[in-house]
Amino acid sequence: MFNFNVPWFWNWKKYQSSLLLHLFVGSKLISGKNNVLDLGCGEGFFFKWLDDRFRDGYLGGDFAVEPLKRASMLGAQVFECDLRTFGKQDLRKSFDNVVILEVLEHLSPKYAKRLVEVAKHYVNPGGRLIVSVPYLFNCVALGHVQFFTCSKLKKLIDSDNVVKYKKWLVGIWENKNS
Repeated sequence: MFNFNVPWFWNWKKYQSSLLLHLFVGSKLISGKNNVLDLGCGEGFFFKWLDDRFRDGYLGGDFAVEPLKRASMLGAQVFECDLRTFGKQDLRKSFDNVVILEVLEHLSPKYAKRLVEVAKHYVNPGGRLIVSVPYLFNCVALGHVQFFTCSKLKKLIDSDNVVKYKKWLVGIWENKNS
């Protein structure tokens, strides 16, 4: 059944371009040992495209139960959480890679800032926080409540390491603590 709120071709185009983003992040930016925390994992789309060496150490969190069930069917280890209230004590583990892909534009600036700070807490020394957001795109029909420029994302993640990749901004914050 079609969703009449958006053009019929929207879902395929979003899927196709999201695939490119996830392949880029998964193949070029994930580093370190073998563990990944995916905040806002949805149905495990990023997990599906991750290199096999990272799959065993993958953990995905999201608030939506049905997508989490689909991610679990792919073999992903998942947990239910509200990213607005997810805290530094919720997990007893840290990760070499923490990703927040296409999530922050759905949160108010207050909650987006809070989530980034909490995510940094879970990054191992020498590890990375990788964030992606649409570049200058705000679609209320898709649930976006804010849009991002390079400078806004740099300020949010406290890093100058932000690049434009196709229609996204991808930012990397590295934990330089030893």
